[in-house]
Amino acid sequence: MPGLAALNKGPYARLQSVSCASAGSCSAGGFYAADASGSTQAFVVSERNGRWGTAQEVAASLNTGADAVVDTVSCGSPGNCAAGGQFTGASGHDQAFVISEVNGTWAAARAVAGTLSCCGGAAMTSVSCASAGNCGAGGNDDVGTWVAREKNGAWGKQASLPGVPVQAIQSVSCASAGGCVAGGSYQGTGPGYVLQGFVTQ
Repeated sequence: MPGLAALNKGPYARLQSVSCASAGSCSAGGFYAADASGSTQAFVVSERNGRWGTAQEVAASLNTGADAVVDTVSCGSPGNCAAGGQFTGASGHDQAFVISEVNGTWAAARAVAGTLSCCGGAAMTSVSCASAGNCGAGGNDDVGTWVAREKNGAWGKQASLPGVPVQAIQSVSCASAGGCVAGGSYQGTGPGYVLQGFVTQ
C-alpha cells in the first residue's frame, strides 16, 4: 500500500476494510503503529482509475490516547465514501468517529455526535453508502448500540436502539438513501451468557 510503510513506525500495520464503487475506484482504511510502543493511528487510502494513492493519517487530531482505528469503509459512488472506527478520547476511553470522502478528497474526521463513553468504549463497527452522501452506520457505546444516518452529505446525531440489553451491531446495509438494515447480537434471557441475533431497519 503506497505510503503505509512510511507511516508505520512500529511492529504492524493492517488494512481493516475496503469498498469499491466501480472497477478501479475503491477506498480502504485500517491502522498502523505510530511508535515502537504499538500505539496506533488510523489511515485511509483511495484508488482512482486503477491506481492507489498514498495512505494518509486521518484521526490524530482526535486521538489523545493509545489507539485510533478505521474499522469500516463504504463507497456510494467513485470518490464518494465514508469510513468510521474509534479513537481514544481525553477520558482515556474509546470514542466513535466518522470521516467522509467527497469527490475524491477526505474531509477531517469527527466524533460521532451523541455516542456515550464514560466507562468502557464506543466505536463505529459498520457503514454502508447507498449513494454519494447518503449512508447509514451503526456501532456500540456504553449504553448499548446506536445507528446514525448521513443525508445529502450531512451526518445526523446517533440514535440508540432501545429495549434490548447488551447489544452489538455487526453489519449495516443500505439499498437506498434512508433504506437501511442493521443486524447483530444481544444478550438473551436465561442462565449463562446467551447471545441472540437481532435485525432492525
